[in-house]
Amino acid sequence: MQKHVLCLIALCTGFAGCQSSIPEDSAVRSTVSPSRARQAAYKVERLGNGRQAAQVHGNSMFPLMSENAVVVYEPQAYSTLEPGVIVVYERRDGSLFCHMLVEKRGQAWVAQGINNPTTDDELVHRDNYRGVVYASFMSWDDARKANQ
Repeated sequence: MQKHVLCLIALCTGFAGCQSSIPEDSAVRSTVSPSRARQAAYKVERLGNGRQAAQVHGNSMFPLMSENAVVVYEPQAYSTLEPGVIVVYERRDGSLFCHMLVEKRGQAWVAQGINNPTTDDELVHRDNYRGVVYASFMSWDDARKANQ
């Protein structure tokens, strides 16, 4: 399932990660506006299975997700988690984080944004875990801005 989720993320993000930089004078324009990307995410959310959508803030997960992307996550059994899975979890301050699991410590997980030099200061555990990212939607314009 993890391979399918990552492939879906790559498809939904327009393969933003295949190019390391985009020239400023580039005439590349998205055929999908930011509002259409959000609409698509909310349609997937409504398909069920407890899926929820959340807007991304920051670029810690670029190129998979960038500022203003919308991720759709769904519940998956905590016992099935493994390194490399991208999860959504709630921090002590109530904010949701969407980062990749990198290491298991006891019954908890260490997570990290793929662009962050260090791991998160809070662990992912049964009580704050919300789900696994099912899909990510962003417009090409969002990806271009994040890469500048």
